[in-house]
Amino acid sequence: MKNLCIKFSIFIIFSLLSLEACKDNGVTPIPQPTYRFVFEIEYINYAWGYAHNGIYIDSTGTLHRYSYEGSSDIWHTDSTGFYTREQLLSKYKHQDTVIMTINQDTVMKYFAMIDAAALGSYSDTSVVGADMGEFSYIAYKYNPVTKKYQQIVLQEDGDWSFYNQSPSAMKIAAWLNSYRQDVF
Repeated sequence: MKNLCIKFSIFIIFSLLSLEACKDNGVTPIPQPTYRFVFEIEYINYAWGYAHNGIYIDSTGTLHRYSYEGSSDIWHTDSTGFYTREQLLSKYKHQDTVIMTINQDTVMKYFAMIDAAALGSYSDTSVVGADMGEFSYIAYKYNPVTKKYQQIVLQEDGDWSFYNQSPSAMKIAAWLNSYRQDVF
């Protein structure tokens, strides 16, 4: 009987501890992406031939570099700004190289800003130069219903320039820009 009381007491203690662990601690978890593509910097230049390369960061924090150098393929953007997984895989398959891994917490911090960035309005476009090409800073928002990635332009620099005025978009673009010098 004594043994049964001890087992019952241990059961009660663990049950109470389990209930305590389920309590709301006031911390809201950062949502995790359930898809592959999250961020990108893309460079395209049609002056004196076709140049196209860039980097993308996937949901695991892996930073990849891609380049169309030496390829006869030309990437055609979709005017709707929505892409399937297959379209993006086709874009990134050219000399896809892993460059580094970014801390998962850092990627998730900026991932959590994408919804707010998607609501931003754009500045006026300024003509900056000619034959410089264009750097596009992009975030992707996945729609599980349509199974498409919505391209959210955060900033464009080059022959023309404009930016998404959302504070979240500006933060993401500045963070992405910190990787531009290492890769291009």
